[in-house]
Amino acid sequence: MGGGVNAQVGIGTTSPSEALDVETTDATKTAIDINSNTTTGDPLIHLQVQGTSKFTLGVDNSDADKFKIGTTAVELGTAITIDASQNVGLGTTSPVSTLDIQGSMGYKVSGITAATTLNATHNVLLCNNGPYTVTLPAANANTSRVYKIKNIDPQSDVITIDANASETIEGALTYALQPYKHAITIISDGANWHIIDNLSDVVGSIATINCSGTDNGTLVNGVAASSVNSILSYTGGNAGPHNGQSVNSTGVTGLTAALSLGTFASGSGTLTYTITGTP
Repeated sequence: MGGGVNAQVGIGTTSPSEALDVETTDATKTAIDINSNTTTGDPLIHLQVQGTSKFTLGVDNSDADKFKIGTTAVELGTAITIDASQNVGLGTTSPVSTLDIQGSMGYKVSGITAATTLNATHNVLLCNNGPYTVTLPAANANTSRVYKIKNIDPQSDVITIDANASETIEGALTYALQPYKHAITIISDGANWHIIDNLSDVVGSIATINCSGTDNGTLVNGVAASSVNSILSYTGGNAGPHNGQSVNSTGVTGLTAALSLGTFASGSGTLTYTITGTP
């Protein structure tokens, strides 16, 4: 059809709601096929304003049939590229990773001053005016979710990060984000939360440790340890983070005592060493 017809066109409908309205009740025929039957043609859609193309999306036949979104043509001002391996490039037409970003990135930053339950709208959290608790969503419903959380309370009040229900953060139900400027990055593995970055201006330290602590569980020669741990008390904690510890047994060999990374309390506190292995 040609000419200057001013109308709404309906395919599969007698009541088109747009300039071109394509409808079907056949579930096997819901596509619009734009097919370049030449070896060099690019199947494209131009999005124009007053006759000028602002964005173009389609297949760039001259570049390994990559799907691109550009400006007046897919190869001009290309913003997004998807190659045959489903690598996505932002600002590059040759992505070498699943997501290849050649440019700056922006994160949503949220200031928190009271107890908050995190959700999909949060990313970077700056926590002030503590103490209070920041509750994480269920790890088992948010696989690969990442949060960056920082304590910006100049009074160094503790910000408690609480995993959902019985889920854990580095093996513990809660994590103390303290002191001032202590920041962590956490990720969900689909079951629990793990710290993948732990930054602080303060190095954690304690003054004294009581090595005659409380031992739980039973060790039997030749039997793998199960639910065995030792809890040691300490004094003089400076509320700084520590990277945990792993110690192999001597005398009775075959055992390992492991302390998960965490934060010392301010003053007195306890450390729980989980014992694994076969004595």
